[in-house]
Amino acid sequence: METDPSPVRRWSKRDQLWIKLYPALSVFSREVAGALADLLSRHLPRWSEGLGVAKHADARPVMSPGWQRALSEVLTSTVGVRRGLGSAVLKGAYRGVRIYLDACDTAVPPELNHVAIEIGGLAAVEGVSPDKWALAFFEDAVGCLSPRYGNARLEDEFARKNLVDDQSGLRAIGVRLEVSLPGMYWLNYFGDPYVDLLTDSGLLSVPAPLVKRAGRGVIVGLADSPFSWDSDVYRERE
Repeated sequence: METDPSPVRRWSKRDQLWIKLYPALSVFSREVAGALADLLSRHLPRWSEGLGVAKHADARPVMSPGWQRALSEVLTSTVGVRRGLGSAVLKGAYRGVRIYLDACDTAVPPELNHVAIEIGGLAAVEGVSPDKWALAFFEDAVGCLSPRYGNARLEDEFARKNLVDDQSGLRAIGVRLEVSLPGMYWLNYFGDPYVDLLTDSGLLSVPAPLVKRAGRGVIVGLADSPFSWDSDVYRERE
């Protein structure tokens, strides 16, 4: 297999990376919220020391000292659930990491029930480069949360592949999971529905640098670095 041609690049504070995961249970459920709390304790210990829950990105967070034991209850009491839907933003002890939670009791359609982690304005997360941190978190998270689907990618990659700016305005296309995959990105996770459709052996035979079982699904990584997304080799794998 060809190696990635892109030169090794140091992470810049201008770079922005996203991780999105779509659990099969409500994000506010005890199962998912509890697993997320454990993940934050392991992968964002310093950030989590100042964790607060806000109703939206511009709102002041409510500090919740007991969030590790009962994040589900903290989310429900702080932001509430209306008609089976709820949303919240988790903010921590330092800027540069935000976690957006959208919850739906039925977890259908998937776009209404997801965990989105935004990393931007940082040269390092908990002492390592954001891409290395994201890879370790992604591999652990898909095993703990058992999402139907997940991805991790630079904002630039998503913008090139999914954003359209025309007479109708700026909008994202191809992001309805019940219709199709939004695309192939730096890291991809295929859970139960995709294993059923494409088979476990089919997914594990994908010619990519990273292919491994995780949880009830398979991780497929198209490159060692998220910065390779615009290379010819990457596009061929995609």
